[in-house]
Amino acid sequence: MNYRTDPNQKPLFLKVVKRNPNLILYEWEYEEDDSSYIDSFPLFYRPDQDKWVRVTQGIFGLKRKKLVPFFLDCPQLALGIQEKSIKTPYEILEFWEGSCLNPLR
Repeated sequence: MNYRTDPNQKPLFLKVVKRNPNLILYEWEYEEDDSSYIDSFPLFYRPDQDKWVRVTQGIFGLKRKKLVPFFLDCPQLALGIQEKSIKTPYEILEFWEGSCLNPLR
């Protein structure tokens, strides 16, 4: 599979970190400008919503304002993110597996 569509652009790569029913954690890997340093950031994807959301904002932790609406169909998870009792992408995945596999519709 080719991930590069324009030879003048820097390459990027989406890596599947963990896949659960209706929730996939990816890492978007890219090369920093003017260096050979590879950096990445996590993204959640929900095929049932056809949406992507960036999970973290660097050293500041989760992007709570983006994640809460993304998980509104699982109110317990949205509340845990909002109240900061859920602090990492892996905690979100664990909660999703345990409590949100059959989200409210």
